[in-house]
Amino acid sequence: MARQAGVSTDFLYRSPELRTLIERHRAKHGSASAVPADFPGDSPTTAAVRALSARLARQQEAHRAEVTRLRKALEAAQGENLELRRRLARHEPD
Repeated sequence: MARQAGVSTDFLYRSPELRTLIERHRAKHGSASAVPADFPGDSPTTAAVRALSARLARQQEAHRAEVTRLRKALEAAQGENLELRRRLARHEPD
């Protein structure tokens, strides 16, 4: 399955959702060697790709939100830094 999805087995097993899918498939169909190379229709590989895609979309959205939050914090810090520099410049002799 990892080969079909183009990912490492470690990646598959670190994902609780995918690990559950793999274990369920193995319980029904036996070991990994019994899994055909090409799955018809809605196969475990398709389900894995769908699960990975959904997970990736959630992570991307979370990262976008975090980047937005961090940019706002950076803007605030830069504004505060500028204000402090101006105040410092007014109090120091030239």
